[in-house]
Amino acid sequence: MPNLTPENTNSHSTTPGFLIDDNFEIMRSADLNSGMDLLPFIPEQDLDWPELQNMGDMEGYVNAGPGIVESGDDYVTTGAIYQSRVVFVSRQFKTYPKVFYSRGQTPFIHRHMYDEHTPAVIYDALSACALYCGKTKDNESLVFGDISRKVRQLVGGMQQPFLSPVDHLASVQALLLYQIIRLLDGDIRQRADAELDEAVLISWSEQLQGRIQPPSLSSDLESSSNLQGPMITSTWQDWIIAESVRRTVLTSYMLQGVYSFLKLGYDKVSGKVNKLSFTAQSALWNAPSEFHWREALKNKHLFEVTIGQWDDVMDTAHSTDFEELGVMILASYKGMDITSERLGKEHLARYGLEWGSSEAKDL
Repeated sequence: MPNLTPENTNSHSTTPGFLIDDNFEIMRSADLNSGMDLLPFIPEQDLDWPELQNMGDMEGYVNAGPGIVESGDDYVTTGAIYQSRVVFVSRQFKTYPKVFYSRGQTPFIHRHMYDEHTPAVIYDALSACALYCGKTKDNESLVFGDISRKVRQLVGGMQQPFLSPVDHLASVQALLLYQIIRLLDGDIRQRADAELDEAVLISWSEQLQGRIQPPSLSSDLESSSNLQGPMITSTWQDWIIAESVRRTVLTSYMLQGVYSFLKLGYDKVSGKVNKLSFTAQSALWNAPSEFHWREALKNKHLFEVTIGQWDDVMDTAHSTDFEELGVMILASYKGMDITSERLGKEHLARYGLEWGSSEAKDL
Protein backbone atom coordinates (compact mmCIF):
# COMPACT_ATOMS: atom_id res chain seq x y z
CA MET A 1 0.00 0.00 0.00
CA PRO A 2 1.39 3.43 -0.87
CA ASN A 3 1.85 5.90 1.94
CA LEU A 4 2.12 9.66 1.56
CA THR A 5 0.17 10.69 4.64
CA PRO A 6 2.02 13.33 6.72
CA GLU A 7 0.67 11.92 9.99
CA ASN A 8 2.90 8.89 9.50
CA THR A 9 6.18 10.71 8.89
CA ASN A 10 8.82 9.70 11.42
CA SER A 11 10.92 12.56 12.75
CA HIS A 12 14.11 10.62 12.08
CA SER A 13 13.51 10.37 8.34
CA THR A 14 12.27 12.51 5.47
CA THR A 15 10.55 9.47 4.02
CA PRO A 16 6.88 8.98 5.03
CA GLY A 17 6.21 6.03 7.28
CA PHE A 18 7.61 4.49 10.44
CA LEU A 19 11.26 3.60 10.77
CA ILE A 20 11.79 0.07 12.00
CA ASP A 21 13.24 1.02 15.33
CA ASP A 22 12.58 0.26 18.98
CA ASN A 23 9.36 2.29 19.00
CA PHE A 24 7.95 0.31 16.10
CA GLU A 25 8.97 -2.99 17.65
CA ILE A 26 7.08 -2.06 20.82
CA MET A 27 4.06 -0.99 18.79
CA ARG A 28 4.08 -4.13 16.65
CA SER A 29 4.47 -6.37 19.68
CA ALA A 30 1.52 -4.72 21.37
CA ASP A 31 -0.64 -5.05 18.26
CA LEU A 32 0.20 -8.65 17.49
CA ASN A 33 -0.13 -9.90 21.04
CA SER A 34 -3.36 -8.17 21.95
CA GLY A 35 -5.53 -11.21 21.29
CA MET A 36 -6.08 -10.32 17.62
CA ASP A 37 -2.96 -11.63 15.92
CA LEU A 38 -4.55 -11.37 12.48
CA LEU A 39 -6.53 -8.57 10.84
CA PRO A 40 -6.09 -6.27 13.88
CA PHE A 41 -7.72 -3.22 12.30
CA ILE A 42 -10.31 -4.64 9.93
CA PRO A 43 -13.72 -5.82 11.18
CA GLU A 44 -14.54 -9.21 9.70
CA GLN A 45 -17.85 -8.06 8.25
CA ASP A 46 -16.08 -5.40 6.17
CA LEU A 47 -14.47 -8.11 4.08
CA ASP A 48 -17.38 -10.58 4.01
CA TRP A 49 -15.25 -13.39 5.43
CA PRO A 50 -17.75 -15.42 7.48
CA GLU A 51 -15.27 -18.28 7.78
CA LEU A 52 -13.00 -16.07 9.87
CA GLN A 53 -15.39 -14.90 12.55
CA ASN A 54 -13.52 -17.10 15.01
CA MET A 55 -9.95 -15.86 14.78
CA GLY A 56 -8.73 -19.00 16.46
CA ASP A 57 -9.72 -20.95 13.36
CA MET A 58 -6.68 -19.48 11.63
CA GLU A 59 -4.24 -21.31 13.86
CA GLY A 60 -2.63 -24.23 12.09
CA TYR A 61 -3.50 -22.93 8.63
CA VAL A 62 -1.82 -19.54 8.35
CA ASN A 63 1.47 -18.39 9.79
CA ALA A 64 0.53 -15.65 12.23
CA GLY A 65 4.08 -14.59 12.99
CA PRO A 66 5.43 -11.13 12.12
CA GLY A 67 6.41 -10.61 8.51
CA ILE A 68 9.96 -10.49 7.29
CA VAL A 69 11.12 -6.96 6.53
CA GLU A 70 13.10 -7.03 3.32
CA SER A 71 16.30 -5.15 2.69
CA GLY A 72 15.63 -1.63 1.44
CA ASP A 73 12.21 -1.32 3.06
CA ASP A 74 13.15 1.01 5.92
CA TYR A 75 9.61 1.93 6.93
CA VAL A 76 6.12 0.52 7.04
CA THR A 77 2.60 1.88 6.91
CA THR A 78 0.34 1.20 9.86
CA GLY A 79 -2.50 2.73 11.84
CA ALA A 80 -6.28 2.58 12.12
CA ILE A 81 -6.53 5.55 9.73
CA TYR A 82 -5.89 3.10 6.89
CA GLN A 83 -8.78 0.77 7.73
CA SER A 84 -11.32 2.08 5.23
CA ARG A 85 -8.62 2.49 2.59
CA VAL A 86 -7.41 -1.09 2.87
CA VAL A 87 -10.96 -2.44 2.86
CA PHE A 88 -11.73 -0.42 -0.26
CA VAL A 89 -8.63 -1.62 -2.10
CA SER A 90 -9.18 -5.24 -1.06
CA ARG A 91 -12.76 -5.07 -2.30
CA GLN A 92 -11.54 -3.70 -5.63
CA PHE A 93 -9.10 -6.61 -5.85
CA LYS A 94 -11.93 -9.05 -5.18
CA THR A 95 -13.74 -7.81 -8.31
CA TYR A 96 -10.82 -8.67 -10.60
CA PRO A 97 -11.73 -12.33 -11.30
CA LYS A 98 -15.23 -11.33 -12.42
CA VAL A 99 -13.93 -8.35 -14.38
CA PHE A 100 -11.40 -10.54 -16.18
CA TYR A 101 -13.97 -13.25 -16.87
CA SER A 102 -16.63 -10.86 -18.17
CA ARG A 103 -14.50 -8.19 -19.90
CA GLY A 104 -11.21 -9.92 -20.73
CA GLN A 105 -9.21 -7.25 -18.93
CA THR A 106 -8.23 -5.93 -15.51
CA PRO A 107 -6.38 -2.79 -14.41
CA PHE A 108 -3.15 -4.73 -15.06
CA ILE A 109 -4.18 -6.89 -18.06
CA HIS A 110 -4.87 -4.81 -21.17
CA ARG A 111 -7.80 -5.96 -23.28
CA HIS A 112 -5.60 -6.01 -26.41
CA MET A 113 -2.46 -7.41 -24.80
CA TYR A 114 -2.96 -10.88 -26.25
CA ASP A 115 -4.74 -10.11 -29.53
CA GLU A 116 -2.08 -11.77 -31.66
CA HIS A 117 -1.21 -14.65 -29.36
CA THR A 118 -2.73 -15.71 -26.05
CA PRO A 119 -0.46 -17.84 -23.83
CA ALA A 120 -2.05 -20.97 -22.41
CA VAL A 121 -1.59 -19.68 -18.86
CA ILE A 122 -3.94 -16.77 -19.64
CA TYR A 123 -6.59 -19.14 -20.99
CA ASP A 124 -6.20 -21.20 -17.81
CA ALA A 125 -6.56 -18.10 -15.62
CA LEU A 126 -9.64 -16.99 -17.57
CA SER A 127 -11.33 -20.36 -17.16
CA ALA A 128 -10.42 -20.42 -13.46
CA CYS A 129 -11.94 -16.96 -12.98
CA ALA A 130 -15.11 -18.02 -14.82
CA LEU A 131 -15.37 -21.15 -12.70
CA TYR A 132 -14.73 -19.15 -9.51
CA CYS A 133 -17.50 -16.69 -10.39
CA GLY A 134 -19.90 -19.64 -10.42
CA LYS A 135 -18.69 -21.04 -7.10
CA THR A 136 -21.34 -22.26 -4.66
CA LYS A 137 -21.18 -24.17 -1.40
CA ASP A 138 -22.00 -27.32 -3.34
CA ASN A 139 -19.24 -27.03 -5.92
CA GLU A 140 -16.54 -25.04 -4.12
CA SER A 141 -14.35 -28.09 -3.50
CA LEU A 142 -14.28 -28.75 -7.25
CA VAL A 143 -13.63 -25.07 -8.00
CA PHE A 144 -10.78 -24.77 -5.53
CA GLY A 145 -9.39 -28.10 -6.65
CA ASP A 146 -9.26 -26.87 -10.24
CA ILE A 147 -7.58 -23.62 -9.19
CA SER A 148 -5.01 -25.50 -7.13
CA ARG A 149 -4.28 -27.78 -10.07
CA LYS A 150 -3.79 -24.81 -12.39
CA VAL A 151 -1.48 -23.08 -9.90
CA ARG A 152 0.66 -26.19 -9.57
CA GLN A 153 0.88 -26.50 -13.34
CA LEU A 154 1.82 -22.84 -13.66
CA VAL A 155 4.46 -22.86 -10.95
CA GLY A 156 5.82 -26.26 -11.91
CA GLY A 157 5.97 -25.36 -15.57
CA MET A 158 8.06 -22.25 -15.00
CA GLN A 159 11.12 -23.82 -13.42
CA GLN A 160 12.99 -23.08 -16.64
CA PRO A 161 13.88 -19.47 -17.51
CA PHE A 162 11.00 -17.62 -19.11
CA LEU A 163 11.14 -17.96 -22.87
CA SER A 164 10.10 -14.40 -23.63
CA PRO A 165 9.05 -11.18 -21.87
CA VAL A 166 5.44 -11.87 -22.88
CA ASP A 167 5.53 -15.39 -21.40
CA HIS A 168 7.03 -13.94 -18.22
CA LEU A 169 4.38 -11.23 -18.02
CA ALA A 170 1.53 -13.68 -18.68
CA SER A 171 2.75 -16.05 -15.97
CA VAL A 172 2.92 -13.28 -13.37
CA GLN A 173 -0.53 -12.03 -14.36
CA ALA A 174 -2.03 -15.50 -14.09
CA LEU A 175 -0.45 -16.19 -10.70
CA LEU A 176 -1.55 -12.76 -9.50
CA LEU A 177 -5.17 -13.59 -10.33
CA TYR A 178 -4.89 -16.93 -8.52
CA GLN A 179 -3.39 -15.18 -5.48
CA ILE A 180 -6.19 -12.60 -5.42
CA ILE A 181 -8.78 -15.37 -5.46
CA ARG A 182 -7.12 -17.48 -2.77
CA LEU A 183 -5.94 -14.73 -0.43
CA LEU A 184 -9.19 -12.77 -0.40
CA ASP A 185 -11.89 -15.42 -0.79
CA GLY A 186 -12.08 -16.13 2.94
CA ASP A 187 -11.37 -19.85 2.78
CA ILE A 188 -8.55 -20.42 5.26
CA ARG A 189 -7.14 -23.43 3.43
CA GLN A 190 -6.95 -21.50 0.16
CA ARG A 191 -5.26 -18.66 1.99
CA ALA A 192 -2.71 -21.01 3.47
CA ASP A 193 -1.98 -22.45 0.02
CA ALA A 194 -1.61 -18.95 -1.39
CA GLU A 195 0.85 -18.01 1.34
CA LEU A 196 3.00 -20.96 0.29
CA ASP A 197 3.17 -19.47 -3.22
CA GLU A 198 3.79 -15.89 -2.05
CA ALA A 199 7.55 -16.29 -2.44
CA VAL A 200 7.05 -17.42 -6.04
CA LEU A 201 4.97 -14.36 -6.90
CA ILE A 202 7.52 -12.08 -5.21
CA SER A 203 10.38 -13.70 -7.12
CA TRP A 204 8.60 -13.55 -10.47
CA SER A 205 7.52 -9.95 -9.84
CA GLU A 206 11.06 -8.89 -8.97
CA GLN A 207 12.33 -10.54 -12.16
CA LEU A 208 9.59 -8.81 -14.14
CA GLN A 209 10.51 -5.51 -12.49
CA GLY A 210 13.91 -5.86 -14.12
CA ARG A 211 12.15 -5.59 -17.48
CA ILE A 212 10.36 -2.34 -16.62
CA GLN A 213 10.88 0.61 -18.93
CA PRO A 214 9.96 3.98 -17.38
CA PRO A 215 7.03 5.71 -19.11
CA SER A 216 8.46 7.62 -22.08
CA LEU A 217 5.49 9.04 -23.97
CA SER A 218 6.14 12.51 -22.56
CA SER A 219 9.72 12.53 -23.84
CA ASP A 220 8.53 11.22 -27.20
CA LEU A 221 6.10 14.12 -27.48
CA GLU A 222 8.72 16.65 -26.44
CA SER A 223 11.23 15.35 -28.98
CA SER A 224 8.66 15.73 -31.75
CA SER A 225 7.39 19.16 -30.66
CA ASN A 226 9.27 20.94 -33.44
CA LEU A 227 7.89 18.64 -36.12
CA GLN A 228 4.56 18.86 -37.91
CA GLY A 229 2.26 16.79 -35.74
CA PRO A 230 3.20 14.27 -33.05
CA MET A 231 5.50 11.49 -34.19
CA ILE A 232 5.54 8.95 -31.35
CA THR A 233 8.40 6.47 -31.59
CA SER A 234 6.46 3.95 -29.47
CA THR A 235 3.87 1.82 -31.21
CA TRP A 236 0.57 1.16 -29.48
CA GLN A 237 1.40 -2.52 -29.04
CA ASP A 238 4.85 -1.74 -27.61
CA TRP A 239 3.25 0.68 -25.16
CA ILE A 240 0.61 -1.88 -24.16
CA ILE A 241 3.31 -4.41 -23.29
CA ALA A 242 5.47 -1.91 -21.40
CA GLU A 243 2.50 -0.44 -19.52
CA SER A 244 1.17 -3.90 -18.68
CA VAL A 245 4.54 -4.81 -17.16
CA ARG A 246 4.54 -1.63 -15.06
CA ARG A 247 0.97 -2.17 -13.87
CA THR A 248 1.43 -5.88 -13.16
CA VAL A 249 4.46 -5.30 -10.94
CA LEU A 250 2.70 -2.43 -9.16
CA THR A 251 -0.44 -4.53 -8.58
CA SER A 252 1.63 -7.44 -7.29
CA TYR A 253 3.32 -5.27 -4.66
CA MET A 254 0.03 -3.59 -3.75
CA LEU A 255 -1.56 -6.99 -3.14
CA GLN A 256 1.36 -7.94 -0.91
CA GLY A 257 0.90 -4.70 1.02
CA VAL A 258 -2.86 -5.08 1.41
CA TYR A 259 -2.60 -8.65 2.60
CA SER A 260 0.22 -7.76 5.00
CA PHE A 261 -1.97 -5.03 6.50
CA LEU A 262 -4.97 -7.34 6.79
CA LYS A 263 -2.93 -10.07 8.40
CA LEU A 264 -0.39 -8.20 10.51
CA GLY A 265 -1.72 -4.66 10.83
CA TYR A 266 1.02 -3.03 8.78
CA ASP A 267 2.17 -2.78 5.19
CA LYS A 268 5.77 -3.78 4.56
CA VAL A 269 6.19 -2.87 0.88
CA SER A 270 5.53 0.88 0.79
CA GLY A 271 9.15 1.57 -0.05
CA LYS A 272 8.95 -0.63 -3.13
CA VAL A 273 5.62 0.73 -4.31
CA ASN A 274 6.68 4.36 -4.05
CA LYS A 275 9.51 3.76 -6.54
CA LEU A 276 7.23 2.32 -9.22
CA SER A 277 5.52 4.22 -12.02
CA PHE A 278 2.69 3.83 -14.51
CA THR A 279 0.57 5.87 -16.91
CA ALA A 280 -2.51 7.00 -15.01
CA GLN A 281 -4.49 8.48 -17.94
CA SER A 282 -7.71 6.50 -18.41
CA ALA A 283 -8.06 7.56 -22.05
CA LEU A 284 -4.75 5.89 -22.87
CA TRP A 285 -5.22 2.65 -20.91
CA ASN A 286 -8.84 2.21 -22.02
CA ALA A 287 -8.36 3.28 -25.64
CA PRO A 288 -10.29 0.77 -27.80
CA SER A 289 -7.96 1.19 -30.80
CA GLU A 290 -4.64 2.66 -31.85
CA PHE A 291 -6.49 5.60 -33.40
CA HIS A 292 -8.14 6.45 -30.07
CA TRP A 293 -4.83 5.96 -28.27
CA ARG A 294 -3.06 8.43 -30.58
CA GLU A 295 -5.91 10.89 -30.25
CA ALA A 296 -5.56 10.69 -26.46
CA LEU A 297 -1.83 11.33 -26.82
CA LYS A 298 -2.55 14.54 -28.69
CA ASN A 299 -5.44 15.79 -26.59
CA LYS A 300 -5.03 14.48 -23.05
CA HIS A 301 -2.56 14.99 -20.22
CA LEU A 302 -0.53 11.78 -20.03
CA PHE A 303 -0.12 11.57 -16.22
CA GLU A 304 2.99 9.41 -16.29
CA VAL A 305 3.51 9.20 -12.54
CA THR A 306 5.99 7.72 -10.10
CA ILE A 307 3.96 6.65 -7.08
CA GLY A 308 6.15 8.46 -4.56
CA GLN A 309 5.56 11.72 -6.48
CA TRP A 310 1.81 11.30 -6.81
CA ASP A 311 0.81 14.79 -5.67
CA ASP A 312 3.29 16.51 -7.97
CA VAL A 313 1.75 14.88 -11.04
CA MET A 314 -1.88 14.10 -10.23
CA ASP A 315 -3.11 17.26 -8.53
CA THR A 316 -4.40 18.58 -11.86
CA ALA A 317 -6.17 15.35 -12.86
CA HIS A 318 -9.92 15.50 -13.49
CA SER A 319 -12.35 12.78 -12.44
CA THR A 320 -12.51 11.46 -16.00
CA ASP A 321 -8.73 11.03 -16.11
CA PHE A 322 -8.81 8.32 -13.42
CA GLU A 323 -9.30 4.62 -14.08
CA GLU A 324 -9.48 1.76 -11.60
CA LEU A 325 -5.81 1.49 -10.66
CA GLY A 326 -5.45 5.24 -10.27
CA VAL A 327 -8.51 5.34 -8.01
CA MET A 328 -7.08 2.57 -5.82
CA ILE A 329 -3.82 4.46 -5.40
CA LEU A 330 -5.66 7.74 -4.79
CA ALA A 331 -7.71 6.06 -2.06
CA SER A 332 -4.57 4.52 -0.53
CA TYR A 333 -2.81 7.87 -0.45
CA LYS A 334 -5.55 10.31 0.38
CA GLY A 335 -8.36 8.39 2.02
CA MET A 336 -11.95 7.86 1.02
CA ASP A 337 -13.29 11.37 1.60
CA ILE A 338 -10.74 13.02 -0.69
CA THR A 339 -11.17 10.23 -3.22
CA SER A 340 -14.93 10.83 -3.25
CA GLU A 341 -14.42 14.56 -3.70
CA ARG A 342 -11.94 14.09 -6.56
CA LEU A 343 -14.18 11.64 -8.40
CA GLY A 344 -17.42 13.55 -7.93
CA LYS A 345 -20.77 12.04 -7.08
CA GLU A 346 -21.53 10.99 -10.66
CA HIS A 347 -18.61 8.52 -10.60
CA LEU A 348 -18.90 7.10 -7.08
CA ALA A 349 -21.39 4.30 -7.71
CA ARG A 350 -18.91 2.65 -10.07
CA TYR A 351 -16.56 2.11 -7.13
CA GLY A 352 -19.18 1.30 -4.51
CA LEU A 353 -18.84 4.66 -2.75
CA GLU A 354 -21.53 7.00 -1.45
CA TRP A 355 -21.60 10.72 -1.96
CA GLY A 356 -21.04 12.82 1.17
CA SER A 357 -20.02 9.91 3.38
CA SER A 358 -17.36 10.27 6.02
CA GLU A 359 -14.14 8.26 6.13
CA ALA A 360 -15.73 5.80 8.54
CA LYS A 361 -18.94 5.37 6.52
CA ASP A 362 -17.60 5.11 2.99
CA LEU A 363 -17.46 1.34 3.04
